[in-house]
Amino acid sequence: MKTRSLTEGAMLTTLMVGLTYLSLYSVFISMLIPVPLILLVIRHGLRTGVLVSVVSALVSSLVFSSPLMAINLLITGLLGIALGIGLREGFGFVRLFLIGVGTSLVTFALRVVMYSILFGENLLAMGLDAMETSINQAVFLYESLGLAPDVIAQMEELTVVMAEAVRLLLPLGILMTAAIQCFANLFFVRLLVKRIPSMDVTVPWVPPFVQWRWPWYAVWGFILVRLLSIVPVFIAVPDELWGALILNLDLFFVYLFLLQGLAIVWFFLDKYNVSKVLRVVMILFLLLPGGPVTLVLALGGMLDTWFDFRKLNRKNEATEG
Repeated sequence: MKTRSLTEGAMLTTLMVGLTYLSLYSVFISMLIPVPLILLVIRHGLRTGVLVSVVSALVSSLVFSSPLMAINLLITGLLGIALGIGLREGFGFVRLFLIGVGTSLVTFALRVVMYSILFGENLLAMGLDAMETSINQAVFLYESLGLAPDVIAQMEELTVVMAEAVRLLLPLGILMTAAIQCFANLFFVRLLVKRIPSMDVTVPWVPPFVQWRWPWYAVWGFILVRLLSIVPVFIAVPDELWGALILNLDLFFVYLFLLQGLAIVWFFLDKYNVSKVLRVVMILFLLLPGGPVTLVLALGGMLDTWFDFRKLNRKNEATEG
């Protein structure tokens, strides 16, 4: 058993180093670096997972002559270890997903701290500065192409607005990235586990889309955001910081309930046997920007948490009975 764990550890170390190299050319591949570590922790436990994580970091440091890459790989390994332990313990999807997202956010924070210590620079500020530089270069390119001054002014205004939106919505963007990374790792681990007969574990997965429904108390999160938005009327708070906080929380709950609203639409389209192609077309049409449909769907999703339009509670009770 010990020989098998060492052999598999060596193979997965090589795979992690290979993924680290490929991650230099693809952001998506960089998200999947924890996958080998998740599989190893499931099979052989925490100690072997930590050992392989450290060895992979040392090997990558030697291969790429970069201690920074080794530290980054160690930080990335935390997600693999956390998800591996969760799967080994038999956690359900929701608990596993929350652990994964939380760990991914922690790894991001550790990277920011690492860059701050090593280079004396704020990683987030560096990214925003790079974006501003790109905007200035784009404006210069427009001018060099000989476009009309009014067109250049409109493009410059648009790029500035986009840059400000990115800056304000950075927290929500980081959260979404963490969620995507966790989801992608669980998806590929589930795919691999099904194809490895010796993997005696079940990777939990999301329920069918038509059954997506948030807990009733999620509505109170949205109500709390509405109450927080009027705090500046009574208490002096930093306007820009508070406004960014409310904006991120507001959009988070809007898109959360929008998903549930789309699930309701999909449920009734499925109930009346609408073809899948037509369903997709209708959903894409509903998601077109510039109209009130998005807010209507989000409102429908929010009300569904209380009124259960699809009668999912009744069906669950019937199943349990």
